Amino acid sequence: MNRSQIHIVTSADSRFLRPLAVLLRSIERSNPDDAPAVTVLTDAAGARDGVEITSGLDVGWIGVPEGLGSDIELPSYLAAASLWRLAIPQLLPADLERVIYVDADTLVLKPLRPLWETDLGHCTVGAVRDPVVSWFGSPSGPPWDELGVSADSPYFNAGVMLIDLTAVRRDEVGERCMTRLRGQRLPHADQCALNVALVDAWHRLPPTWNLQCGHFETGGKVVSNIEPRADLQAAISSPSIVHFNTRAYGRPWLDGCTHPFLDAWLSTLDETTYIGWRPEAKVVPRRVLHRAVWHRLRGAASVLVRG
Repeated sequence: MNRSQIHIVTSADSRFLRPLAVLLRSIERSNPDDAPAVTVLTDAAGARDGVEITSGLDVGWIGVPEGLGSDIELPSYLAAASLWRLAIPQLLPADLERVIYVDADTLVLKPLRPLWETDLGHCTVGAVRDPVVSWFGSPSGPPWDELGVSADSPYFNAGVMLIDLTAVRRDEVGERCMTRLRGQRLPHADQCALNVALVDAWHRLPPTWNLQCGHFETGGKVVSNIEPRADLQAAISSPSIVHFNTRAYGRPWLDGCTHPFLDAWLSTLDETTYIGWRPEAKVVPRRVLHRAVWHRLRGAASVLVRG
């Protein structure tokens, strides 16, 4: 592949501007001599408030059609912005053939050129396998039997994707996903729909390109069954893209985050217009605090008794 300019697309509404600012700064800092062009899909408020974000990157803002996906029932943990990536083929210029999609809750730590130049072969997207929902038949996976998919089919995380836009447009992937979501509620919404649409058409990327919270959990015991140990260890020690997806560690812009790359996110935040900002500590009601202490003491006592 030639050294054409890298094109990145992300999506963020007005509530996600701080994470977006961190993402943009991390892209800029990690690609100093190979600056990508970035497109942000956003709502009207996000486009208005986004002027507060300063960046040396070539950033374009595209407003999504009002009400896009409003007729789709989403899980409580997902915002409507999650669906906007399904409209990428229609919202981006028709002559753009390839993009890297990244969620706004990611942090780029290394140059993106190697990802951009990845050979997808005959596949439509490149993505990293989800460490928690690794197969359709995983406990928190989608209803594979109803979807007509094999339980042992691998399942990817859609937070980072290298997308062949020509193939996506040709196969009407976005439209098919939206149609499915209107007719069926899926546990991970558009991510599930994408996995069904691309069940045999995605290229597996090493975990360094989408290091998720699940890669740290259980000491890698479960993940080592789906990722080569060397690739997993390399990703955890020195990732290319960190994804702060919602799991046990929390998120850097919310109080109480314990993620291993929290400091990296905060130091990047301090290179943006939000320098010095930190999430407010939550005030825990005394009765809740007392209840938590009581449960911990009772748990410790039960361990001593069993011992």
